Amino acid sequence: MIERNDIERLIAYAEGDLSQDERAALEAELRERPDLARTLDQLNADADALRRHFTFQSAAPERSPRVRLAAIAAVLAITAIIAFFAMPAPVRTVQLGHARGVLEGPFEPAVVCDTREKFRQYGIDTFGVPLTADFQQAAAGNVTLIGWAAYEGRYGRDVESGENPLRVLLARAPDGSRIAVVFRPPGTLRFDDGYTHGFTRHSTTIGGLEVDEIGTNSQAVVLPLLGVEGE
Repeated sequence: MIERNDIERLIAYAEGDLSQDERAALEAELRERPDLARTLDQLNADADALRRHFTFQSAAPERSPRVRLAAIAAVLAITAIIAFFAMPAPVRTVQLGHARGVLEGPFEPAVVCDTREKFRQYGIDTFGVPLTADFQQAAAGNVTLIGWAAYEGRYGRDVESGENPLRVLLARAPDGSRIAVVFRPPGTLRFDDGYTHGFTRHSTTIGGLEVDEIGTNSQAVVLPLLGVEGE
């Protein structure tokens, strides 16, 4: 059975953080443990799903292998934790630090919402909620609301229906740091702060949706800009 320590070792292996001896030992173990090898294979399979989730600009520079491996490792961790550590309760748990797949990846939106009306319509189409964002206040505070993304793979995916209700609002703080704001229906998923990778989390509820702002800021940057029309 895959254990939490196995996941962390595979992440380190994928990112090239193991010593030569540690790498050789893990590779020998992979040959002896089909379950571990299958999990590593899933790393490569889910990497394509992660990349398909983003819309790339044709002129975008090629990402370095380091960035690709970090994103792949995050998919592996998310997949393995959901597959092997899901609690019997309907709420599944993901380590906060595994949000680095988004925060350290290409950070390109699938849907750009650069006006209040576009933002509102996206909320209606996706969640059935007329979400609002104060773009004037954002501009005055030098906060950039980049657009929306949707996780692929098994992250947050409903086990029975296969549907993925999670959406992420990509943003930048005034200092240029990246922020991912995760929107989800209640009871879909919860974040465990045991492993943070240096990230902080600020949470609220907007229009009946559970919302987590994930980044490196000590105070919420994007959450104060968000709301629901009429409230």
